[in-house]
Amino acid sequence: MREAISQNEIAGAVTVVVGKDKVLHLECTGFADVAPKKPMTADTLFWIASMTKPITGTAILMLQDEGKLNVTDPVAKYLPEFAKLLTPSGKPANLTLAQILTHTSGLGEARGPEEPKAKTLADLVPLWLAAPMQYEPGAKWQYTQSGINAAGRIVEVVSGMSFDAFLQRRLFDPLGMTNTTFYLTDDQRVRLVTAYAKNKETGMLEPVPPRADERAFSKHIEPSAFLIDFGELGELVCEKSSGFLTREDVVTRVSMMPETVEAIKALKQDLRSNYQKLFKESFADKEFKDKWKQFETLRNKIAHNNLFTSDDLNAGERLAKEITEIISAAGAEAEKLIITTEERVAIKEQVVAKAASWQSTELTEAAFFEALDRTQALFATREDGFVGLTYFVNEFLIPERFSYVRSRSMIDHLSKTGQIEVYSVQHPTDPAKRTAAIRRPLLPKEG
Repeated sequence: MREAISQNEIAGAVTVVVGKDKVLHLECTGFADVAPKKPMTADTLFWIASMTKPITGTAILMLQDEGKLNVTDPVAKYLPEFAKLLTPSGKPANLTLAQILTHTSGLGEARGPEEPKAKTLADLVPLWLAAPMQYEPGAKWQYTQSGINAAGRIVEVVSGMSFDAFLQRRLFDPLGMTNTTFYLTDDQRVRLVTAYAKNKETGMLEPVPPRADERAFSKHIEPSAFLIDFGELGELVCEKSSGFLTREDVVTRVSMMPETVEAIKALKQDLRSNYQKLFKESFADKEFKDKWKQFETLRNKIAHNNLFTSDDLNAGERLAKEITEIISAAGAEAEKLIITTEERVAIKEQVVAKAASWQSTELTEAAFFEALDRTQALFATREDGFVGLTYFVNEFLIPERFSYVRSRSMIDHLSKTGQIEVYSVQHPTDPAKRTAAIRRPLLPKEG
């Protein structure tokens, strides 16, 4: 290790050799952060990068041990979209879990402008399928990120939990792995090493934030621009007048209303002209859109690519500051827009009329129990097996046009009469919290 450090191959290392029942060797060498000469320590944290892959494989094999899947199963059994995937020769791919785990699937990688926009593993599925397959499945071995990520998505589908929640609850917590995480605490962040790469020209080590770990390098970026969905927010600001939701909402609602009230027509025209003027003076004249695009490009480069320099970080900080100043100034100007009392009354009348025209469906006990039985059957295959109360109302009753008030009243009535049970369970993603669940009463066991 000392030789590797002296040759600028690494900044430092922590080496350990463990026997069956004790630690045989533990040594900390070099620096966790070179500039301030911060030494490596036994509790220094490292970005494990592709060592996440064997952890993913472990999760799959745990589910196999429980009889919930088999590595010989087709991927399409759990991700139906894969059924249409074709090989380079035009044949059905029929990928198996074993192939995506062993880098022999030939699955294409998610690349292009859409890849940075993906927020979940589910978002990546159509991107993998849109990319051409690299070779016939099983024909050769080739390192493939998409295959392992697809395995992570299968863990989510089979377990009913997000990938990070499954690993935390089923692996890290039971094994006491308190410092293995996707999300660093403040205490952990100060123990994270600075990653380095050797400059081929100078032979010196240069700091490189861990790829795609935005929290680790957030200190380099203006906090107010940290972890923003730049594409969506940029469109909001640049393409929808001023981008200030309260008054933009007024404009949108008025535009959708029947133009039967003269005051509404006048308000719509006044607001539009005011916002067009505000947009031009606050955003267009200050080249906001161009700055935003530059910042989005730079942010994606830093988040998903190791090949960037300190100049990129400085440029990102400068652009973030300029963008923040433009938005703040526009916010101050937006407060000067005035809506008169008469206009407020006209808007209220139209909104009330719109709300009155929406008719909810009558919620009967039969309809309620049909929805609850359907939901319980769906959740019965999941590990925790419970139906969250809020989730049931929002995802199974409201979409059927049953009103929220009527739904909650029905739950209160059925709970008081003993026809359903509302009880407390451990939150599926936060063990420290409790959440409400709902079910039909459990039948007493015979004997």
